[in-house]
Amino acid sequence: KGVEQCAMPALFITGAKDEMIPTDHGESLASVWMGPKIRISFHGGHNTPRPPHIYDAAGTFLRAVLECEAEADADSLEAAFSTIRDLCENAPSELPPGWQSAVDPGS
Repeated sequence: KGVEQCAMPALFITGAKDEMIPTDHGESLASVWMGPKIRISFHGGHNTPRPPHIYDAAGTFLRAVLECEAEADADSLEAAFSTIRDLCENAPSELPPGWQSAVDPGS
């Protein structure tokens, strides 16, 4: 409730096989979020270790948002979103052996 009034920048990260929070929940939130936003997904479940590009994306997002004085500058946010899209598009499709299965054998 009230998410329609949120204007701050947001990064929505969803797991394609999340067994606790359905992917469409993140999609629903992102669709009504009024501020700048980007939604990314990774192959894995709720407790799957996140692939390296997810950490890079989160760091890129936080640097862009926290470097701004009062409000996030639209140009720097768009540059960050572009970098995040590139990180996700160029992420390896195969993760190192054991990366996901160590914690989340079903993913």
